Amino acid sequence: MPLNVCIRPLPRAVLTVLTALALTATALTPSAAAAPRPGRTVVHTDKGAVRGVDHGEVIEYSGIPYAAPPVGDLRWRPPRPADRWRGVRDAGTAGPDCAQSTVYFRPGKPASEAEDCLYLNVWRPAGVRRPLPVMVWIHGGSYAFGAGADFAPRDMAVQGGAAIVTINYRLGALGFLAHEALDSGGSSGAYGIQDQQAALRWVRRNARAFGGDPGNVTIAGWSAGGASVCTHMISPPARGLFHRAISQSGVYGAGACETRPADAAAGQGRAFAQALGCADTTDAAACLRAKPVAALARAQASQTWSPALGGRTLPLDPATAFRSGRFARVPVLTGTTANESAIYVYEATDAIGQRLTAEDYEAGVRGAFGAPADAVLGRYPSGARPHPASTLSALLTDQGFACGQRRWNRAIAPRVPTYVYEFADPGVPVELIVRPSFPLGAFHQTDLFYLWGVFNPAGRRTPAQDRLAARMIGYWSAFARTGSPGAQGGPRFPRYKAGDPVLRLHPNGDTVDTAFGTAHQCDFWDTL
Repeated sequence: MPLNVCIRPLPRAVLTVLTALALTATALTPSAAAAPRPGRTVVHTDKGAVRGVDHGEVIEYSGIPYAAPPVGDLRWRPPRPADRWRGVRDAGTAGPDCAQSTVYFRPGKPASEAEDCLYLNVWRPAGVRRPLPVMVWIHGGSYAFGAGADFAPRDMAVQGGAAIVTINYRLGALGFLAHEALDSGGSSGAYGIQDQQAALRWVRRNARAFGGDPGNVTIAGWSAGGASVCTHMISPPARGLFHRAISQSGVYGAGACETRPADAAAGQGRAFAQALGCADTTDAAACLRAKPVAALARAQASQTWSPALGGRTLPLDPATAFRSGRFARVPVLTGTTANESAIYVYEATDAIGQRLTAEDYEAGVRGAFGAPADAVLGRYPSGARPHPASTLSALLTDQGFACGQRRWNRAIAPRVPTYVYEFADPGVPVELIVRPSFPLGAFHQTDLFYLWGVFNPAGRRTPAQDRLAARMIGYWSAFARTGSPGAQGGPRFPRYKAGDPVLRLHPNGDTVDTAFGTAHQCDFWDTL
């Protein structure tokens, strides 16, 4: 089946390079669901009993409400507790996706307009009685797309011996609109983050019912989910709700979480309200809450979203918090893929029937970087690789993901145990709709295919790739159990320190790489 790809916005300076190329986003192929066994399991949560589905090695509980539906007057308010229910609630079907205009990972499924969407799913290995480490997975999708049900982490649960929780949270304007009329004690602009924290509080109350250890919770996420992990590390209400953190491709640019300054978020909110005919601040809240979801989706289509700074959820900007040490002191596993931005360039060129010329490339770089463009082009000349698209991919990967990751590594490593990887399998078995004109390599989110059940290339992976997947699950699950990653058949995973040691994950064998910063020209980017 063809693969489309969910991507996240790039910083403004980088977007300038790609604007003329009409950057678009599509979707991934989902995992095939295993047929359930007739056996079922009942578990008692703090709000009522749920009946899961026995798949043999793993038991799934889906569609469990962790907060009240944020509808009507609860739209744009912090999450409220879910109601209790009587009897046994069926937990065999995931809850609705949170409202979004495009569905990723599950092609053919219609876009969601659901506001009643604050549900989570639990996957646990069958027959294991010891307290399990708990891993709470936060999906990515630019804070505008995605759902917990996009992932079926059977391998992580069974091979990793962990209880896995996947969650929904409010997206787009419903999750991240900042407006003075909506402000409820400093909550405006970060409702999606507050939802995630409500899910973590649910985990603390209910982990034992599913065999999990509430004293050993790892938050993990990719892309916007990885940025959410970073955000929880600096959010006071999240303190004590988790004990380890995994951020996959979630730290960008300046080396901190993706957020919006309070004044910028407020300006965006006023413009959003005005576009909907709700400019009068005296009744803006009521006006906005009366709008149908479809109208909100149309108004937000051309905008990007991320948590707004200010208030009790995010009182400090990330750079200040990490630089000053005001963040959760928990072990961190973090990293990127070797060719993160290749899929962005592919989506902006090959996928829409365009080819990037050397002239296009140079004009884009000059438009994006202004005065430093000559220095950038000196480091990344259009002829440095066989195709200008490959050069652009390397530039965007280095300038954004790789060197932003290194900045964050260096900020947190002196204070907390930090382990850094680079996923470098250049041949992940995926099939793109349009044949790429340049090698994509290990692009953004290809590491998910080996870890979290997004895509199952069973019968297509090579034996070496199967072994890589097993090692990666070993690293991640050992980290969740102990705070230190390790895997059978893999080398010692070094703690990050001076010299920038990074574990390079590759089918031919994992190796410790001390040339990560050099390969991605990070010293050069740090000067800019």
